[in-house]
Amino acid sequence: MDARPFFRAFAPLALGMSGGLSLAQPAPDPPSIRPRESPKIPAAAAAKSDVSVDDLLDQLEQMRREKSTSDEQERALLDRLRDRLRAQAEQLDRLGVALPRAGAKAPPNHAGAEQVRARAVALVRRLGSPEFADREAAEKALEDLGVAAADAVRAGTKDPDAEVARRCEALFKQVRAAELAAFEAGKADWPGRAGPKFREVVGESAAARKLFAAAVADDRLAGVLELATADPAKARRAYQTEARRLQEAGRAAYDSYAGRLAEADVWPAYRDEYRRRVRPGDLTAVLFLGALADLPLPDDPGRVDHALRATFIDLAGGPLKDPFRGLFAAWLSRRQNNEAVQAGLEAALYADVPDAAPAARRLAADPKAPAPVRAAALAVLGHHGRPADLGMLSACRDDWRRVTGGARVDGRVYEVQVRDVAAAMSLKLRGQAPETFGFSMTCWVGHWFGSDSPPVETVREFLTAAERDAAQSKAWEWLDRQPDAPPKPSK
Repeated sequence: MDARPFFRAFAPLALGMSGGLSLAQPAPDPPSIRPRESPKIPAAAAAKSDVSVDDLLDQLEQMRREKSTSDEQERALLDRLRDRLRAQAEQLDRLGVALPRAGAKAPPNHAGAEQVRARAVALVRRLGSPEFADREAAEKALEDLGVAAADAVRAGTKDPDAEVARRCEALFKQVRAAELAAFEAGKADWPGRAGPKFREVVGESAAARKLFAAAVADDRLAGVLELATADPAKARRAYQTEARRLQEAGRAAYDSYAGRLAEADVWPAYRDEYRRRVRPGDLTAVLFLGALADLPLPDDPGRVDHALRATFIDLAGGPLKDPFRGLFAAWLSRRQNNEAVQAGLEAALYADVPDAAPAARRLAADPKAPAPVRAAALAVLGHHGRPADLGMLSACRDDWRRVTGGARVDGRVYEVQVRDVAAAMSLKLRGQAPETFGFSMTCWVGHWFGSDSPPVETVREFLTAAERDAAQSKAWEWLDRQPDAPPKPSK
């Protein structure tokens, strides 16, 4: 076995840094370490009291190549190598350079990292050199440093020297791309304050990393999220600002097709325009800010319906759906504005998101919740609830408030009431078809999600009060006869 590869590999491991001390350089033996006597070692080597590790390795290699030594001579030379390395190790220890124990993971090399950062700062200064070749060489060196140069390059984008700032701007894009690539690949930890908080909300997974990377790919949004995570007051203001910005972007996409959305063949073009204006990273950032922000009712933005359309559908059903749905559920649980809550529940229905069920239970159980909000919560439970939710649905059987409709035709009012949704969703949760009990049902489609999205089955308006009463009576008589039926609500 050639000893050279082992000892050559050990040298940089022992040093833990580039440059500085080298095991190839001779070091005096401390008083406590005495080399063993080795009379059969070649005289030239024995006469040198400062034989280096490299010299000893060369001797060993020559001995083995020429096969001119005995086993005893080879052992003696190996002993000399061990003594020399032990002496070097003690010298490094006195200098404060710790060597890893056998089998142990080497500690992080903070001194080496500081050297790299200092070099990056110096290279950024050289970007302003009067010599073109020097500027080019500095830029190439910064490219080679990659993520390690991120802080210096980021600072350089604001340098008063226009040449330095220009080159750093170009470099920063490359550095940011490298940072995100390393993070997505799991080779870097969750960055800053925002990263660990995002992980706390959605969990650790490859999909969660991709979702967060989308949110911070925009440097402005990355800065917003970092500040918001550090300061609750800034989180509230940031959510208000970014939610309104996203709502306006979604509304602009809608307005660009206003008057033409009654034609289904226009819907794909509208959705493409919407996706261009409302990017996945934008929506992810807004939902994350909303999950952080504890806003009282007056300050919680209500108009978010245009922020939860085509891009929401894409994310909720795409490869990143698991962390995205968890993030959406966290956002929905913090909403105080009923308009925002209703928009969230309806988006969950359109995108077939069961994660909205916890928020739906809270609202279904609240008799003071506005009729449209309570009805949307009941619809979520009808699609994504469980048998234990039947009690909440039953408790709404006497809620006569209007949800939709109200048109008066031939003296009759066409409307859907909360109790209609409660009965129909109770039947649906029991595996029954509401139509067989007298309810008229329809599957919603819309320009923001298309006819190929999961159907949302909803109740249509009754034409007469007699039809409603008959359907209600038949539904509740059957539901109340079931063996595990919840107790009837007291009037």
